[in-house]
Amino acid sequence: MEKFDLEHWWKASFAGGVALAVAAAAIGHNALLLIGVGFVCFGIGEWFNRPIQQGLHVGNGMRGIVTSYPWRPKPFGIIMDALGIVLFCIGVYRLIFI
Repeated sequence: MEKFDLEHWWKASFAGGVALAVAAAAIGHNALLLIGVGFVCFGIGEWFNRPIQQGLHVGNGMRGIVTSYPWRPKPFGIIMDALGIVLFCIGVYRLIFI
């Protein structure tokens, strides 16, 4: 597994969700806890759906390795994305209406 850094938005979603979930659990706020866990699940799903892809680029007399993270959906990643969206929506609903 690649080194964990917040270079990509899906990793930031995971880290932010963890921070929000821990803070919400500490104060006992269930709606924010659901939102945080939703961000965590969505971040994990996107992490699985965006594998690293590297290739050699040759052009204009220059060579180099190009790194990208194309979206390549996998069943586990799609399930985690869907779970994250559902948990986030339930949390927002509870935050606003309950």
